[in-house]
Amino acid sequence: MTIHRAVVARVQPLTPAMTRVTFHGEGLAAFTSTGVGDEYVRLFFPHGPDRQDVSLPRSTEQGGWETPEGRPVAPMRTYTVRAVRPQAREIDVDFVLHEHGVASGWVASARPGT
Repeated sequence: MTIHRAVVARVQPLTPAMTRVTFHGEGLAAFTSTGVGDEYVRLFFPHGPDRQDVSLPRSTEQGGWETPEGRPVAPMRTYTVRAVRPQAREIDVDFVLHEHGVASGWVASARPGT
């Protein structure tokens, strides 16, 4: 597993129920697209009372994941990559907004730089 750190570059409402978020960052320099239409990423979302904490897992010697001891597990969801722009170090991900979805609250407050 490779973790690519990125921040929000743009938030674009597509419909009342769908929003596109463009992620950007040097962490995406090593992101390699397969060119396959169903390419996906796993996103870890902020949690906790201030919704700022993100506990990223780390790889184990056995090839699994573990959360740092004493840290809560960050909510994770899998999303299809809509577009990849390697030179700009950007990817686009479309989010369907659900009333109580893990990502919906995050998307509603996402701003460039977050």
